[in-house]
Order: sequence, then C-alpha cells, then structure tokens
Amino acid sequence: MKKRKLIVSFFIFLLLLQSMGCNNALRKNETKNEKKDTKEAELFFSDDKKSVIGVRDRTFVTYAVIPEGVTSIGCNVDSLDGSFEDCISLTSVTIPESVTVIDYGAFRDCEKLADITIPNNLVWIGIKAFENCKSLEVFEIPEGVPSIEEGAFRGCKSLTDITIPDNVRKIGEEAFAGCRSLKKFEISESVTKIGKDAFKNCFFTKKNFKNSSLLKESQNHYWGANIIDSDDGGICVKDKIVVCVRPDTCGEIIIKEGIRGIRKGAFADCSSKLTSIKLPDSIVELEGGVGTAPFETFFGCNSQTSITWKGITCTIGDFNAEYARNRMLED
Repeated sequence: MKKRKLIVSFFIFLLLLQSMGCNNALRKNETKNEKKDTKEAELFFSDDKKSVIGVRDRTFVTYAVIPEGVTSIGCNVDSLDGSFEDCISLTSVTIPESVTVIDYGAFRDCEKLADITIPNNLVWIGIKAFENCKSLEVFEIPEGVPSIEEGAFRGCKSLTDITIPDNVRKIGEEAFAGCRSLKKFEISESVTKIGKDAFKNCFFTKKNFKNSSLLKESQNHYWGANIIDSDDGGICVKDKIVVCVRPDTCGEIIIKEGIRGIRKGAFADCSSKLTSIKLPDSIVELEGGVGTAPFETFFGCNSQTSITWKGITCTIGDFNAEYARNRMLED
C-alpha cells in the first residue's frame, strides 16, 4: 500500500515538473515574440554627435530613445529625408531636454507615432516636422517655440488637442491642413501672421478664433477652415447639414432629428471602431455621385457598418448599392 502511494506521488511530481517546464517554455516564447514585435531605433549622428540625422532599417523600428546631449533632430542634408521620415512602424519616441530643434520633416509620415515626449527647451519645429503623423492625438507646443512652420502638422487626422503658447507669432501655410479631428484649439492675440490654408479641411466654430485680431484680414475665409454651427459628439453641422464626422468618433452615431442632409465625404477617414449609424427621417438629401460616379456619402466607413434610416437597417455596403440603384431608376 505504501509502495502504491509512493508511485502515485512520484507520478504527480513528474506531472508537476512537466507542467512547470511547459509554462517556462511558453514564457520564453512570449518573451521572444515580444522582442520580435519591438525594435529600438539604431540612430545615425552628425560628426559632432549633436544631431540625429537618420535611422537604420527605418521600416521596422517601433520605438526610439534619443540620448541626452543631442541638441537637434535634423535631416539628411544629401537626401533631405527627415531623421525618422517613413518610419511606418514607429509608435513612441523619448526626447531629452537637451534637444532644442526638431527640424525639416523629422517625423514625416510616421503614421503609427502616438506617444512622443516633447522637451520644454524646444525652440523650433520645422517645416513638415510631423506631417501625416496620423496616430498623433495630443501635442503641447513648448513656450519657447515662436512659430509653427509650413505643413508642420498637416494630415494629422487624429490630432484632437493642441496647445499653442502665447508667444507664438506665426502659423505657416497649411500648418494644420487636414486635421479633421482638431477641436481643442484657440488662436491667441499674440499670433500676428497666419499663412494660406493654414486650417484647410479643419472644422471649427467661430469661438476658436475669438481672440484673433486677424479675422478682418482673412475676409471671413478663416484660412481654409470650415466654420460650423455646432459639434455634437464629433458630428459637425452647418445649416442643418452634417459636413463632417470627426475621425476619432467611434461606437454608435445617432444624428438628431432636424438634420436635413449629409455632405459628400462627411465620413472620410472615420474610425474603424464606428459600429452603427442612425439617420433621422428629416434627412432628405444624401450628397454623392450616382450612376457611373462613386457613391461617396459614407466613403471611409467600413462597408459592414450598420445603418438605419426610415425603419430599415442594413450594412453600408448594401445601403450604397440599393440607394444608387433606386436613384438610377428615378432618373
């Protein structure tokens, strides 16, 4: 009887050892996978080691840590490529306080860059420095920066909140063009010059410009911005027409009764997290091409997103096809 108990205990012990071995192997595999999924940037420096001028294997790097002592993140003077330009997998960058300059195209087309540490000592953000950083949501410009250069944040479609200090004097051409999500933004009295189309394809209410003394100069063109009457949870409305649904809008969208139409391209760049759209019966017009032209009212939405209108629910893909077919029959 004792021998049987000893044998059973021994087998249980072996099973425990085997289980522990499997768990350790799994942990090792997980660690290996994590290492495969992340790659720190190997940086190229200027001769004096004060400036970052490039990155090795830029397509694959996922994060970067700029060493203390570096004063600028520049560009390659031969190719004019920004230091991190086209680092399409880059998600985070840590920049030390020693850096004072982020130069031409430094982070241009870093589409996944969402987390960046901006030093308080920064005094310059160059032309196209953050152009097409489509995942960047929040950016605080330090007090020492006197101007926002041409195209600096152009195409940052997820940028919702940017802090502009009082000492900024100039906003360059197309500096924020295409920032469709930008809403927490205000021009201060300190700004004395705003370039052409600085806010092209942005959607603001007039209160965003309330402190600007330059409104007369803009001749009510607002430097390319679309002036809206209201922004209700990311749904921008002008004259009872939905003109834009901000790209960061997610979940269910309910457009209120009283809205009469939706502008062509209003849903462009909408989040993949958008699950359903409910339209009121008051809508009488959906702008978009019919027949041989593409139907673009819901361009940018997932074709499987559900839409409800006049008591009927279906996918956007089916809705587009049926709506276009009916319109062609009417013609």
